[in-house]
Amino acid sequence: MTFSDFAKMLFPIIGGTQKKFEFVICLTNKIMVEPFTEIDKQRKSEDRYNPLAQKSPSSLEKMHNGSRNISKKDASAILTHIDKEKFAEYLSVLSHDALELLGDRLRENGITVSENEVDIACAELFASILTDCANGKSSLPKNVVDSEEVKNKMSPKQIRDTFIKAVDYYKIMEIINRKPAVIYRADSTSLNVFRNQTNTLIIVPFQRNENTGIDKATYASIKNFYDRIRILSLSVEASLNNRFDFEDESAFINMEEEAPTEKKSKSNCAELPRLSREFIAENISESHDPLGLVELAIKQWGNFRDELNFLYNEIRGVDT
Repeated sequence: MTFSDFAKMLFPIIGGTQKKFEFVICLTNKIMVEPFTEIDKQRKSEDRYNPLAQKSPSSLEKMHNGSRNISKKDASAILTHIDKEKFAEYLSVLSHDALELLGDRLRENGITVSENEVDIACAELFASILTDCANGKSSLPKNVVDSEEVKNKMSPKQIRDTFIKAVDYYKIMEIINRKPAVIYRADSTSLNVFRNQTNTLIIVPFQRNENTGIDKATYASIKNFYDRIRILSLSVEASLNNRFDFEDESAFINMEEEAPTEKKSKSNCAELPRLSREFIAENISESHDPLGLVELAIKQWGNFRDELNFLYNEIRGVDT
């Protein structure tokens, strides 16, 4: 499903009196987290927080109609600030009839969803569409292991390898094992795209007891890996946004820099601002000791990197 398909599906149900270009802004606003850094708050006050807000009405209408897609750059910017729970809450207040109608539209598009999960399904679908836009794809890719017949013909290792390829673990491990340990703005976007793909293809289906073909032990390794990447991506993004302007694509941090001293500028180290620690604590409360993992990622990068490599080998089924 393309963004245009998604917008056209929702517009008759929740568009109200909005014009099509206004609805595009509304949808993307609703899936972006509320700004928490001073820089992002300033961007919102200037109507620059949502990258589509500066587009012309005609460009936005083309996105709605399907003659233009959300660009890779804009989709990546939205994914950097994505909040699927916020989008689900936006839909959850609809009337029972509206949600039922929306569920019917999803099922007509081949998306199986129960009556009480329509809002969540739409949020996951929207995140997947944005991920595809960020990857330069025009539509939601069909999961290559989505049928029972295919799953039954594949060995557990083939299923693992399929998922590893689908969510591009290789690219993430290149970032993790890079020497020197420099993470750029574009890498931060890749981390966000990865965790959204993992969540859509693996985490959510497994938690819904859908047959993903992945055993519980492999899922546990994937979930642990996902949690760490999620915390790393939030930590890195928070650090970048606290030190650099959002439009500065050359921005980077060195994960192996020591903590700041009197002789070192704070902007040259990987120390995480207090505000970002609080944000992570609030938004990843379900993870075990999230701030402990943040400290590990920021102050003991070598150990954090070793944990990720160990989990990656567990996912691949490689003895360590």
